[in-house]
Amino acid sequence: MEEREKAIRFRDPVLNAKGLRPIPINLNGKTLDWNMFSRPEKQQLKKRLKKHAPKIWEKIERSKKIRIYDEPLQENVYFCGQCNKTHVVHQLDEGTTPMFIECFNCKWPQARSLGYEIPDSYRNSAPDIIFRLPTKEEYDAAPEAVREYLENGGLYMEKIK
Repeated sequence: MEEREKAIRFRDPVLNAKGLRPIPINLNGKTLDWNMFSRPEKQQLKKRLKKHAPKIWEKIERSKKIRIYDEPLQENVYFCGQCNKTHVVHQLDEGTTPMFIECFNCKWPQARSLGYEIPDSYRNSAPDIIFRLPTKEEYDAAPEAVREYLENGGLYMEKIK
């Protein structure tokens, strides 16, 4: 059990409303969470910080404790050949995701990944599924087969309600 815990990375259980670890930035005496901004807001803020407060931006960028990326890290779509339903997926952390998942609509076990080559109509859509690192509690509660998958670089699958 101890060997597994050393080999697996865990997501910080203190998450913001988007399901991401808060990244605090201090501006004008206010503490804001970088991950609560939308992608366009982040791009605009990044430009402003680089121009008007380069030291703050450098500190954010260089920090070893945080990793800044425009969430999601990757987008994907799973397609069910049984009921023709699609599931939009956002991948929040680096790791592997399965080629097939169970369709949430008809329970067919082979809804297939489109391999990150998704149609434009699905880009920037709200996700049905999020793949991310597990928390320690999620890992401990997972069945043995899921633990093995996570230990080998797999990401935890969370259905969005």
